[in-house]
Amino acid sequence: MAIDIRLLKHFDAVFRLRSFVKAAEEQSVTQSAITKSIKLLETKLGDVLFDRTTNRVTPTDTGERLIVHARDVIASLHVFEQQSTRVHNIETGCINIGSGPYPLQKLLTKAIYSFSKKHKFVQIIIHTGSPNVLLSKLIARQLDMVISDISKFETMSFFEQISIHTLPVEPLMIVHRKGHPIAQANVTMADMLSYPWALPKSSPHFTRLVSAVTNKDALAFPFPQYLVEVPSACIELVRRSDVLTSVPKSHAIDICQDPNFAMSILPPAFQTNDGIHTLKDKTLGPAAKEFHKHIETTAQNR
Repeated sequence: MAIDIRLLKHFDAVFRLRSFVKAAEEQSVTQSAITKSIKLLETKLGDVLFDRTTNRVTPTDTGERLIVHARDVIASLHVFEQQSTRVHNIETGCINIGSGPYPLQKLLTKAIYSFSKKHKFVQIIIHTGSPNVLLSKLIARQLDMVISDISKFETMSFFEQISIHTLPVEPLMIVHRKGHPIAQANVTMADMLSYPWALPKSSPHFTRLVSAVTNKDALAFPFPQYLVEVPSACIELVRRSDVLTSVPKSHAIDICQDPNFAMSILPPAFQTNDGIHTLKDKTLGPAAKEFHKHIETTAQNR
C-alpha cells in the first residue's frame, strides 16, 4: 500500500492542531484539501482516524497509533532531503528557523551574517509568530530550531519533546525618548512602571521579574499597556511619547545611535532568557548543526 507523504503531513497537522481549519492554514492549502487527504488516508487504512463533531476533532485509537509512525516517516524524509542537497561537498540545503521578536533583532541577524560569509549556498528561512505557532511547526518538523525565550514554551503540552540549549544572558535595558523623566538619577522600578510600556507579548520570565519588584494593584497602567508584536513599532511609540520599552543591551545601544533615544538601566535580575529549542528525536542536518554553533558563538560575544 503506497501512501503519499503529503497525506501524512496533513494528518500530522490535524492531529496536533485538532482542527481542519488550522491545519489548512498551517499547510497553506484549502480546508477541502485537508479533508480530502484525511478521507483518502482513512480509505487506504480501512479505518477512521478522527472522531469529528461540530466543535471538536479527536483522534481515534487508530489515529493515536498511526501518528508515531507518521512522524517517524516525516522526520526521516526531512533528514534525507537535507543530506541529499550536499553536492561536491558544497552545502546547498535550507535551514528553517523560528524566532521570537527580540532574538531576531540582533542575535539572529548577526549569526546569519557570519554564517552566510562561510556558507553562501545555504538558504536560511526565518519564521516568526506566536510561541504556539512556532512550537507546532517545530513538532511538525517544519523548523530545524527555534530561538526564543525559554519560558514561553514551558507550559505547552509538547514541551517534554523539546531539547533546550541555554544561551548566555544579556542585560535588558529600558529605551525611552531623550529627556524622559526616568532619565533622572535615583529612579526606582516603581517610577518606571508609572509610565505606559510597549512590548511584544511578555514572556512568563519577564512577567515574573516585574511581579517580584512591584505591586500589580499599584500600577497606574495595565502592564504592558501596548502589546505590539513588532519591536520596531514599539520603538516608534517610544519616539513619539512617554512610552517605555525594554530590549537587550546590544539592541538598545544600536537604537540609541539615534539622538532621539536614550536608555536606562533595569535591576540586575532583568536579563535575557533565550535558548535554542530543537526536537529531542530529530537529527539536525549538517548546515543546521553549523548554524547552531554560529548562534552560540554570537551570543557569547555580545
